[in-house]
Amino acid sequence: MKMTVTEHVYNIINVERLKKRVTFQSLHIREYSQILGDHPCCENGPPIALGWDHKPERSIAIDEYEASRATTRKPKNELKLSFDDRRQILANYSDCDVRRVQRRLHRERRDRRACCRQTQKAFFQHTPQHKVVVSTVLN
Repeated sequence: MKMTVTEHVYNIINVERLKKRVTFQSLHIREYSQILGDHPCCENGPPIALGWDHKPERSIAIDEYEASRATTRKPKNELKLSFDDRRQILANYSDCDVRRVQRRLHRERRDRRACCRQTQKAFFQHTPQHKVVVSTVLN
C-alpha cells in the first residue's frame, strides 16, 4: 500500500514531535539552610540567603510532587516575605546582628544612589538640552 504525500508529511511531523519531547520522572530535592544575607536591594527587613548546609537529598516522583504541591502552592503576591516572616526565619540571629547588617545595607544603598547621581550628572553635563532631565532625575 502506497502512502500519499500528505500521509508521508504527517508521519515525518509526528516523528519530529517525538524526537523533541522531554519528560521528567523524578525530582531530586536538596533543602538548604537559610541565613542572614547581604543583598542590598532587600528593603523589607533583614535579607535572607541560602547557606552551605543542607539536608540529605531526597527523590520523589514528579507526579507525586505535583499532586502534593497543588494544594499548597502560593499565589505570586504571597511569595514576598514580610518583615516579621523574615525575622522569624532568622530567629537564631541576635537583634544586634540583624541591625548591623541592615545598617551596612542602608549605607550601601545610599552610596549606590550617590554614585548613580554622579554618573548621571557627569554624563549629561555636556549637553544643555538634558539639564532639565538631570535635575528631574536627581530630585
